[in-house]
Formats: sequence, structure tokens, C-alpha cells
Amino acid sequence: MPGIVPLGSSTIINASSSAANVSYSPNLTNTFRFVNVGSGTVYVGVFNDPTVAANIAVPSAGSPSPGVVGIPTGWFEIVSGNFGAQNQNTIYCAAITSTGSCPVVITPVRD
Repeated sequence: MPGIVPLGSSTIINASSSAANVSYSPNLTNTFRFVNVGSGTVYVGVFNDPTVAANIAVPSAGSPSPGVVGIPTGWFEIVSGNFGAQNQNTIYCAAITSTGSCPVVITPVRD
């Protein structure tokens, strides 16, 4: 039966106008399910650099934010980091929003 398989525990972070992030140990997929349970669009990404994760930005016209995916209220996305098959580094999942504070549920997964 197709579907996603959780590889670890879920974590909730609160996205706000400043980037929030959580770190995970390397896993076989470097893939995470982000669920936006807040009341605004959140922008998320999966990185292997804590500085990049701490400095993600809300994309705007003329100011893109590489590696960031937008998730509307009540939706989820499966997001992978492109670290190669044998990533041995800590993985950082980050989220930011421009509308107050939005909780985001993050779960490491494989499909």
C-alpha cells in the first residue's frame, strides 16, 4: 500500500517573522512532511547548514528565497533536502511566515 512512513518523532515549531528551525540526525531519505496548522502561509525548507536555516526569508517579488516552499493554511508538503544519498550531517528544518505565528508539524518520512 503506497503512502508515507514516519522515520521518527514529529516536532512542532512556531513559524513567525523570524525563522524557526529544528535539527534532526541524518536519515536515509532527508525527507520531511511539513503540516501548516496555523492561519497563514508558511515557507519551509530542509538544509544541512544551520546558518542557512536560521536566515530563510519570506520570498517576494524580486527577492527569491532559494530552497523555500510555501504551504497554505491547512495543507502539507513533503520536502527533501538535496544532500546526496550518504548525508552524514545534521539536518535543519526551517519555517517562516509573514502573518503572525503559525505552528508547523514536522515529521521525518519516507514514501
